Amino acid sequence: MIDPSPTTALYFHAGAIDDSPELMQEHYRLRYQVYCLERKFFPAANFPLELEMDDFDRHSVHVGAIDDCGVLAGTGRVVKITAAGPGLPLLQHCRIFAEETELLDPDITVVEISRLSMSRGYRRRRLIGLPERRDVRRDVFLALAKAIYQATKRLGATHWIVATETSLQRLLAHYEFPFRAIGPECDYGGRVSPYLMNLTQFDQVILSRRVPELDDFIVGLEPQYAPLATSITRPFGVGDELCAEQLSFWPIGRVPVIAAHPRDRDPHGARRAARRRDQARAG
Repeated sequence: MIDPSPTTALYFHAGAIDDSPELMQEHYRLRYQVYCLERKFFPAANFPLELEMDDFDRHSVHVGAIDDCGVLAGTGRVVKITAAGPGLPLLQHCRIFAEETELLDPDITVVEISRLSMSRGYRRRRLIGLPERRDVRRDVFLALAKAIYQATKRLGATHWIVATETSLQRLLAHYEFPFRAIGPECDYGGRVSPYLMNLTQFDQVILSRRVPELDDFIVGLEPQYAPLATSITRPFGVGDELCAEQLSFWPIGRVPVIAAHPRDRDPHGARRAARRRDQARAG
């Protein structure tokens, strides 16, 4: 695995990598490094080729975050439910609360996000030669999250299901991914809990512009998959701007709207929230 350098870690692009045999090999090799050698979730002896893979990979879309020099910095997969497939692995390992019935709705399409892995060199908070405030780990995470979001939109998914550790769930909550716990902690590749997220709710977070890092998630997404506001509380244009690339996604004749947030009615609260966010990132 190539270690990052100041010239290889400046920017990341991400997307599906299934059409690249070389990147898929790196994907499986990175999973082996993280899940077998470092975290020891799976016995390394089970993978003599040092490529961690399973039956669910045949029914998945694989994504990667790739740096300027073509090095795979991070990776993940989106497991689909197919007629001939084995279903979702999480549901074979985690118990779901009895009162949770949303997964039983025949009108939803659930995909599982799993095997998130990051190259060891990119897990350092900062790299030599980069600006002091640059957090490369979060750059890789956001690039992967964007790739996963766009891949699931193209699949027609309505919900994400994930099994995450507390630390990853804190990071997701920081960026306002609206996950909610749907079951108790279990042993599934480590101590994790199952969570569910409605993509329509996440679309509203993106459109609200509360989290600037999410603005990029719709850049490059085809118009037919772009998020649409479901709660029209005020028209776009009241103190908000979208970049030209984002505006190009809105159908002709449609006026984009941004769902109001309580902070919109309290500019001082908005400034305080921004300061808290900057202080948290600086720390």
